[in-house]
Amino acid sequence: MKIFAPRQRSWPPPGVPFNHETFIRLLLWRKDGLTDSAENAYIRLELRRNHEARSLAASLQETCPGERLVPFWGRSKMVLVGALALLLVVGGSLVYAKFRQGSIRIIFREPVIRFENKSLEALARVIEVEYKVKVNLNQVRSRAYHFSGVLHTDRPVKEFLMELRSTGGIDFYFSRTGTLYFCEGVSVPVDH
Repeated sequence: MKIFAPRQRSWPPPGVPFNHETFIRLLLWRKDGLTDSAENAYIRLELRRNHEARSLAASLQETCPGERLVPFWGRSKMVLVGALALLLVVGGSLVYAKFRQGSIRIIFREPVIRFENKSLEALARVIEVEYKVKVNLNQVRSRAYHFSGVLHTDRPVKEFLMELRSTGGIDFYFSRTGTLYFCEGVSVPVDH
């Protein structure tokens, strides 16, 4: 249990000769966690600019092995933390951008997409994202067709397309390059 005794919180202003006793007292208070932020700043400033303060801190550190008297981050740790923060921000924004493009899928995503009164164009976009298939709608008047149903993304796309063919009257075929073409009423072999 720490007991905070009333004390005068003051440190010498710049230009006053260095006082060894005051500095050692501040270091011991720092070790016990009794210093405030202004006193911690004074300790760091003296350690940075005064070689006598560094030697006092080193000798006091020898008397208290295993304890860090002045825990503060050095310049290299601050650069490392800044670089990691920058990496997280940039990396996170890149991952988010890839997710928005559809090239990254969420791992714990339900493999069922429900849709109601969606146009063929909207379904084509969903098929492109979920199955990574290029879809061509040039042969269909897509505004005339609207669909409601369920798309199971863990099943092959051909199952969904066969259901679409039987219920909606829209036919489809795949080109040799793997592009999916929708067409109206023309029955073209699926493996074309």
